[in-house]
Amino acid sequence: MSTALFNLLAYKMDDAPSRVGIVVGKRFGNAVRRNRAKRVFRELVRDSYSELALGRGVLIFPKKDVLLSSRKDLVQAWKTSLQHMRLLRPDGA
Repeated sequence: MSTALFNLLAYKMDDAPSRVGIVVGKRFGNAVRRNRAKRVFRELVRDSYSELALGRGVLIFPKKDVLLSSRKDLVQAWKTSLQHMRLLRPDGA
């Protein structure tokens, strides 16, 4: 799935806990910008990890605009993407 702020790729694994990877290439910018983007997404994942469905692998590819956007917009895009890709646990789980 692609948004204005990031691309998201998900795949199914066994029933192991979900794993999340953040991929930021050198095209993104210097090390400071790359590390900041990774920190932003680590925080998003940390806040929503308990809601992720089991047995999923998720790869996040941040886009340059992520550093210019507000936290509110980023959280909204993140939650919407997870729901759209059915990566959240059902309500009863």
